[in-house]
Amino acid sequence: MRTADRFFKPAVALLLAILAALQVTTALQENQSWDEHIHLSAGYAYWKAGAYWFDMQHPALAKMIAAAPLLFLNVRLPVESAAWKEMRDGDMGTEFLYHNSLSAD
Repeated sequence: MRTADRFFKPAVALLLAILAALQVTTALQENQSWDEHIHLSAGYAYWKAGAYWFDMQHPALAKMIAAAPLLFLNVRLPVESAAWKEMRDGDMGTEFLYHNSLSAD
């Protein structure tokens, strides 16, 4: 057996382990991009209030799937806020995610 053949599988396994560790540590250190709070709050608003006017730029199904775990948590949809009443989805998403009964972390 050649030396290259003997070290190939362990080298591939080592590289895959390093790549997996880098992906996990990077994901834990990153934060949201600029519109995740809008999508998450829109999905939750679809479930709880049937407010399909919220964030109509993207299909509803993906947002509803992303927000589905929130249905089992104690979070509130701030429908009394000015952002909700004025249909400002960016401000509504910020209020939902960062000023809720459950921490955004």
